Amino acid sequence: MNKETGMREWLAAVQGPSPGIAAAAFDTRVKVTGLPGSAARAAERRLRRLGFRVVASAESFYVAGTPGPLQDGEPERARRWAEELGAKFMAKERDRRAGKPKPGGAGR
Repeated sequence: MNKETGMREWLAAVQGPSPGIAAAAFDTRVKVTGLPGSAARAAERRLRRLGFRVVASAESFYVAGTPGPLQDGEPERARRWAEELGAKFMAKERDRRAGKPKPGGAGR
């Protein structure tokens, strides 16, 4: 993706199913009471419908205003989320390659 292509446009351009490809969705949003929906949750649902293997729940990171920047503490929270996501993905890949069953059946 880039500045000219948003998540919605990128997902609309995905051709055919993408079975087994790991994915995670996040968005940035202004923290306003009553703001409906989450672009990250909508993107996560679309990723699943396209056959991606979603490896983490959708996450939102809060910005101070439409152009940004991220609110205080959010860069660190985003970094932790990404590090945890990477560690979770690597553990699942090791298990998958070793042929280990997933804990609790299907799951993420």
